[in-house]
Amino acid sequence: LYDDLADAATRKDVPWKVVVAHRIPDPLADGSADGDWSWHGILEQWGVDLVFAGHGLGYARSYPLVAGALAEPKKGVVYVTGADPKDDADARLAVHEERAGVHLRVTADATHLSVSAHGCPEDEIVEQFTLAH
Repeated sequence: LYDDLADAATRKDVPWKVVVAHRIPDPLADGSADGDWSWHGILEQWGVDLVFAGHGLGYARSYPLVAGALAEPKKGVVYVTGADPKDDADARLAVHEERAGVHLRVTADATHLSVSAHGCPEDEIVEQFTLAH
């Protein structure tokens, strides 16, 4: 992953840096997730825009974060996770929290990356957001 992020940082044809992981330390949870917390610094160092991590059965999206704190607009990493934030989140970091399972639809072009979270099984839109460069 480190080498891939380093490579992407030098390429003009990679407008978005997105990481997908089964389980990564989750800034929206209580810190009990498995993994190495140094990954957050690596993700920030290489300019990752968005992280999807889905071990849990809920849904949460963070504000953009740097070093575990709220970042300035258009800075930081946004985390979309399977955390169950109503039980253990640092609520000030979460934009949206949902206990029920969702599926995601993602679209992207050179300047916008959009995500919509849809409830299961009804397929209603639970939340949607767009990142812009």
